[in-house]
Amino acid sequence: MERPIHEGLSRRPSSGHCLDGAELSVRLHISDTPDPTPTLPTQLQQLTTKVVAPARCADAGQSAGEICTDNPNRTDGPGGGDSGGPAVKYVRGVPQLVGGCSRAATQYAGVGPTVYTSSPYFRSWIYDTARGVPAAT
Repeated sequence: MERPIHEGLSRRPSSGHCLDGAELSVRLHISDTPDPTPTLPTQLQQLTTKVVAPARCADAGQSAGEICTDNPNRTDGPGGGDSGGPAVKYVRGVPQLVGGCSRAATQYAGVGPTVYTSSPYFRSWIYDTARGVPAAT
């Protein structure tokens, strides 16, 4: 990795609990089939979901700096091609980026919760990397 993420990042919150229960909007490609298919969906859609307890994403190995989101109806959620897609929280009508899609907690998309990498948690690293600040050692 050219810009590795080191432990001890500055200016990061101690936990992601400030989002517990928060309603989020995620952008994703929704498939019509519950199983992986060779043809990925091409229509971008929006899904409203909620942040849930980290224990719900334990099977996905959720760690500090990640948030766990619910998948409504156990049929709707990110799938193939959605990695990196945004999770947004609206604050007084203004969208705030809170994460990027990382991985599912189950084999099939939408069946269980989804792990997102927390953008606020890694804010300093993202900011410094984008500006070419040398990595902390």
